[in-house]
Amino acid sequence: MNVLVLNCGSSSAKFAVINSTTGKELISGIAQRLGSAHASLDWKIDGQKSSKDLHRADHDIALRAVVELLKENKLVDDLKGVGHRVVHGGAKF
Repeated sequence: MNVLVLNCGSSSAKFAVINSTTGKELISGIAQRLGSAHASLDWKIDGQKSSKDLHRADHDIALRAVVELLKENKLVDDLKGVGHRVVHGGAKF
């Protein structure tokens, strides 16, 4: 069973697909500098690093690029769950 893990910040989105049975990381990466002319998507599969320019991408565009990347690498069909890190907002949330 594979799980997609997300951690979105104000100008970045980290991601990884983990096999929950073995703990093996199948892919990991980061979309960074979101909203700027230098936005990019960087990822690693089997120790091989790759990068893609996401010129002026926001979080929506970046996460769509991550989903396409997962589809290209045939990692979507085996996903059984998605986890997202949420920072606690204090008493208000």
